[in-house]
Amino acid sequence: MSKKIDMPDLSSLKNTMASITKPSISPQAEVKASALKASSHLVYDIPISIINDNPKNGRRTYKAQEIERLAASIEDTGFRGIIEVIKSPEKEGEYQLIYGHKRKRAALQAKKSTMPCIIIDEEALATRKTAFYENFVRSDISKIEQALELQAIKDDFDDITNVVLAQMTGMSEADISRFFKMLLLPEQVQKVIDDGLLSFGHVKYLIPLLGQSENDVRISEAALKSVKFEWSIKELKRFLKNLEKPVEEINRAGEEELKQRVADMEADLKTKLKSFVAIKPSKNKGGKIVLNYGSNEELERLFELLKSVN
Repeated sequence: MSKKIDMPDLSSLKNTMASITKPSISPQAEVKASALKASSHLVYDIPISIINDNPKNGRRTYKAQEIERLAASIEDTGFRGIIEVIKSPEKEGEYQLIYGHKRKRAALQAKKSTMPCIIIDEEALATRKTAFYENFVRSDISKIEQALELQAIKDDFDDITNVVLAQMTGMSEADISRFFKMLLLPEQVQKVIDDGLLSFGHVKYLIPLLGQSENDVRISEAALKSVKFEWSIKELKRFLKNLEKPVEEINRAGEEELKQRVADMEADLKTKLKSFVAIKPSKNKGGKIVLNYGSNEELERLFELLKSVN
């Protein structure tokens, strides 16, 4: 439960705040108004213990060194900027971050008990538009995390299309589409992208291979070799081009092997059935076996012979 303080003007703010007793820090603690923002939003010192992460935040990992640097900055100079939260839609008396997840972790490392926050009185879904661009353009966010941010905001709002996302981010519609397809790549490939080991330029040439299960192996092989040998985009393109020829040769070899196997089976059946046999594989799967007979007696013989097969 927040305690709001009506202030007649900025000049009285200092004296008013001096007269307020700071609440004790506990999960049920009331937050305290500590300043006025230009937009007239009150800024509250909210206990970190009752500030929850946004479940739709696309960021999954935080680099330890960056958290340490930010924690040191908070210890030296305090918080830079105000963190925006909403009232938790699930937990009474608690709050949910719109953005500022890294600062929250740094504050905990710096042994801070509260953070300066503005409480935004909006529905939880509406906050995604506020948070989206802030998170998307951060320099430390990975391409996979950006793809998750795009997916999350598109899932939240029916009116957000690839065209709208392109306008919001300044990217082309083609690149927006590639971000979504990136989430369909094999898990180990997503991992190297998430770790920053494979550029978006490389990924552009892996995405066209999506769509066939056998290509997952090729995509993974190309991605992991790109990382291992530090391939340029040109080197990756050359590797992918060279893959096409061996695959065609393997397919041709497989067809020749099947033809020979069919011929051997035909000969074996002709010997055992003492009749003409033709095996005709179809272009897709399956096929048919044709038995020729020259008389009704031969038909009866073949019938009895086939009936006796266990």
